[in-house]
Amino acid sequence: MKMPPIVQCHMSDLNTAAKCGKVFCTYCSKHKNKAPGLLPALQRYCCSTRIKQLGGYAVAQNVPFFILSGKFGLVAADQEIEDYDHLLRPEEVKHLVKVVVSRFRKEKIHQLTYFTKSPEKNQEIQRYLDLIQCACTEAGVSFEVKTLDDM
Repeated sequence: MKMPPIVQCHMSDLNTAAKCGKVFCTYCSKHKNKAPGLLPALQRYCCSTRIKQLGGYAVAQNVPFFILSGKFGLVAADQEIEDYDHLLRPEEVKHLVKVVVSRFRKEKIHQLTYFTKSPEKNQEIQRYLDLIQCACTEAGVSFEVKTLDDM
């Protein structure tokens, strides 16, 4: 899949409540806005072209957007988070599956489209994919993967 076109995205367009239970999701990025204090996740991850473009695409499709964080689990685009530097480790996946399943239930999510670069090229990306697949299976959430090209 080619990257979605850039769509202007405003925080007021984002919604933490899953409309009709369908959401878009991608994994976090090490490239973050380093501003101190709390920032909405989409602003925190604004240095990632992938996350910015997918956030805009989600708004254009009227679908809530979430980011899978190796520290916080499933984070809504407008959820405020602190700056951090943490790559998901294999031993953390099992715990975060529970955190993500709990978030699915809280948000009443039943369908998730996950956008990722090719996991065959990067073991760290594969961990995030494994995490979201396990959480979807455990929660009974319908799951679709879209691999992004040219990123």
